[in-house]
This record gives sequence, C-alpha cells and structure tokens, in this order.
Amino acid sequence: MDKKYGVYICEGCGIGESLDIEALKGIPEEEGLPVKTHACLCGPQGVELLKKDIGEKGINTLVIAACSRRVNFDVFRFDGCIVDRVNLREQVVWSHPRSEFPALTAEQKEDDDNFDRVQMLAEDYIKMGMARVEKITLPEPHKLENLSRKILVIGGGITGMSAALDAAKAGYEATIVEKTAQLGGHANHWRKQLPIANPYDRLISPIVGDLVKAVAASPKITVKTNTVVARIAGEPGEFTVSLKKPTEKIEFDVPFPLPDDMKVDASGKELEAEKLHEVYMEYNKGKKDILTLDPDGELYSKSWPPRARSPGPPTAKRPSRSSSSRAPGRATTRILILPDRSPAWWPSNRPNMSARILATARPSCSTSTCGPPACRKISTRAFSRTPAFS
Repeated sequence: MDKKYGVYICEGCGIGESLDIEALKGIPEEEGLPVKTHACLCGPQGVELLKKDIGEKGINTLVIAACSRRVNFDVFRFDGCIVDRVNLREQVVWSHPRSEFPALTAEQKEDDDNFDRVQMLAEDYIKMGMARVEKITLPEPHKLENLSRKILVIGGGITGMSAALDAAKAGYEATIVEKTAQLGGHANHWRKQLPIANPYDRLISPIVGDLVKAVAASPKITVKTNTVVARIAGEPGEFTVSLKKPTEKIEFDVPFPLPDDMKVDASGKELEAEKLHEVYMEYNKGKKDILTLDPDGELYSKSWPPRARSPGPPTAKRPSRSSSSRAPGRATTRILILPDRSPAWWPSNRPNMSARILATARPSCSTSTCGPPACRKISTRAFSRTPAFS
C-alpha cells in the first residue's frame, strides 16, 4: 500500500478556543504533510471534506485530531483507508480546562522558561498520531480456500441423528458418538409421539426407527455406539477427540477441578498453593494434563486432508502455532454437541448442559474481531478452569 497522508484538525467542542490551531498545523507542515482544519469534522460538511480528499486526492492515511475514538467511530470509517484518531477533546481540552491551565500571555511567551502545557500536550499527541500511521498497515483478511467437511455429533438421540442427517445432506461427513448400545435414546421407549406434519390432530407412531434406518443408509455418517467423549483437546480448528467406553478409565480423561471440601484443611483454612497443587495432582493421578494431545485420538483438523502427526512419544506435546505461522487455505472444523444431559467429560463445577452448542473453530484473522465467542467455547472455555499439570 502506497500511503498518501493527510492530517485533519477539528476546531469544534472547545478545541479551537483552547488551543493555538495555527501552531498545531505547523507540526505536520514541518514533516511535509498536508493539513486542513474544519469547524466540525464529524458534521456532514466535515465528512464530505474527508471523502472529497480521499476520492480526488487519493488520501488513504488519515490522522484525525478531534474527539475520542470511542465516539463517531462509524463516521470516520473509510474503506481501504488507515485512520488514526488523535483525541484532542477529552484527553487535552476537556481534561485540562483553561480555567486551571491558562494560556500564556504575550509577555510570557517571550520567556523561554515558560511553557503552555496544554498546547504541548496537543502537539505531542499529533506527533504520536503521525508516527503511528507511518507504521500501521491495513490488515488482510484470511480467506479459506477449502473446508474440512467433518462434523462430530455427540449424542445419538432424535436430535443428534437429525443433525447428522442434515449435515450429510449438506455435504459434510458426520460421526455420531452414542454412549448406549443403540441409537435413539429415550425415543426407543415411546409408544406414541407428537405429530410432525399436518393435520396435527392425533399422536403418531415414533419416527425414531425411520431415523435410525436413514442414518445407517447414509454413506457420509459414521456411528460409534457404546462410546463417549473423554476429552476434546487441541486448538480451534485442530481438535483432537479422545473416545472411550462409558465406564472406562483412561489417561486422557479430563482432569477435574478439586471439590470445595478438598481445598481446605481439617480446620477449614484454605490450603497453600503448593499443598493445593499436591492435592490436585493426587486427585487426578493417572490423567494426562489437558495440554497433552492423545496420539490415538481422532483429529478434526482444519487442513484437509488432515496433516500427518509428527513422530514422537505418546505424550509428546504439539506446540500451538501463532496466527502468523498458519498457512493459507486451511479449513474450518465444526463440533456439534447434542447431549441428553451433561456428558462425563463436562467439568463437575459447570451447570447441566441441556442446550445445543455449536462451536465453529474459525480461522485465525489479523484483526481483533475474531468471530463469535462460540469459537472458543469447546477448546478453551470448557476446560480453561482445569489447571494443567506441571
């Protein structure tokens, strides 16, 4: 991006009355940058001035010395342009009123020992804004070239089977994990159910049997019965799912937080940090810490096909990669959780999870707006309260 700079100083909201605008204009002029002033930059005429310079003069890097960036952020947003807001109103004029910090008189200006701290503050802020835009570059969005088509559905009841069938119809590969020996859940014990089509005037025979047959007939759906999820670990877009039998104890079970009664001694006094860690380690003896990935777990990777695991011992840790090191073209993993009740791997201090959670592991982006909080619900929020082993 070839930058073309422009500095714009607003005189409204008391800025023009408190500051020497001509002196402020001299700051960018010394650097050879064009500078303009306006009585109200956030007004229609002020915005039109900015748009005109952008369109006709090709200005694409703007330093706007006016009000706080917390306000009028939509007014001073211009596509394809770098905009830095220098806050002269709140941080200079309003917080340093001339009643407390009077301007220098003509005689005082002749003495080099006197200085106008409010004017100097405003000039420094403009200098910092000019230095900042020189180093800023426009963020480039990370666009995906392909997508992972794998979805994990936890729970093989009517809702889980319906979700898997809908995902298969949309072209995704779905894996249903069901803790019992057969699909259907409680619906297997129903004699009748509510109608699902017109005329809705009488109960109907359960549809669970038809759903089971449809799931079995779909080539895009894999069913794992007598299986539960022991752990979902990894990072957004690269989840490693550890599966086990319902009553099985494995080293990749999720380390559980200590119950409250184990956090205190016999007298009720809270344990010291070292002792607390010792008790926690004993409480979760035999379990790998949450940062250790299961080498035999199923990889729901954002790259498609999934990249091969690097060789190493069974408990080798895969270091997380920064967003800058992610190769373009990586895909998205979706994990759909549809349990009838809180699963075994859900931390004991969390409320019963009866609602559906759709966690989409979005690709890394170069801006601070990374998508909905749901992208971190599984990988971090559910397990972030579980201390890692040392």
